[in-house]
Amino acid sequence: MVLRFLLIFLCGSLIHAIVSVAYSDDSNSVVISPFSGKPVPRFESLRYSVVNGRSGPSQGHSVVWRYKRRGLPVLIIKESHDWRRVRDPLGDEAWIRSTQLSSNPYVIVKNTTELRDGTLIIAILEQGVVAELHECGEGWCEISKDRYRGVVLAKDIWGWDIFDGDYVYR
Repeated sequence: MVLRFLLIFLCGSLIHAIVSVAYSDDSNSVVISPFSGKPVPRFESLRYSVVNGRSGPSQGHSVVWRYKRRGLPVLIIKESHDWRRVRDPLGDEAWIRSTQLSSNPYVIVKNTTELRDGTLIIAILEQGVVAELHECGEGWCEISKDRYRGVVLAKDIWGWDIFDGDYVYR
């Protein structure tokens, strides 16, 4: 009887610890979520051209945002089993069903910027353009948009660095 009580107590404590880690609010640390097995926070993108953001983690909660941009990057800041709490590029937060998200990396242009191929400017990207992310390093990121592929200044895009200190691109 005592052993059963101790086992139940320990299991309950372990579950509480796991859920607490998944819901860590410390913005300067990354934890591995027991729900997805992925780091939190992290960036993902919208899988579809219309995705509902809800006030809580279930279909019963009201829709607070209707996102209409496939590929829009969002920062996952919390998780439950089937739901992700996300922060969008404007800083608003909502719960999105995990099936509505994709791990394909996309970024959004914060400031009008030049897309370059070496020293050649191949396109001007306006604020709000969503582009596919390929890699980043040393202040530059390689991205592609439509038929164009090149590098942009990393400071001019949002959706690649969870610790850039500037989650909001306004």
